[in-house]
Amino acid sequence: MGKSKEEVFPIGNYFFNRIYYNSLQGTVAKGNGGVTTMKLTDAIGKRVEKLLNEKGVNQYFLFKNGGIPRSTVSQTLHAKKGKVTVDTVFQIASTLDISLKEFFDDPMFDDIED
Repeated sequence: MGKSKEEVFPIGNYFFNRIYYNSLQGTVAKGNGGVTTMKLTDAIGKRVEKLLNEKGVNQYFLFKNGGIPRSTVSQTLHAKKGKVTVDTVFQIASTLDISLKEFFDDPMFDDIED
């Protein structure tokens, strides 16, 4: 019988298995039945990062084309703000030419802790 491969979950540039990991930006918990939880601000930052990579653009694109202040873009991406406003998420989504529904339609938003 072959050894079963352990399931891993990508979050940003990290891969998590059934361990508990404290990141610099908040706590990501793994081990509760395969559910990954993270703070909403972290999830939004990770989602923006993922979308930027998918579209082949960078933070400057959001600033230049969306009129979003550089500091807001940076703070959102790196979860430095305590809260991210719906207006900011809407501006980011609009600039990336996606709807709010598409923005939040990602498994990382299934189990949010806040």
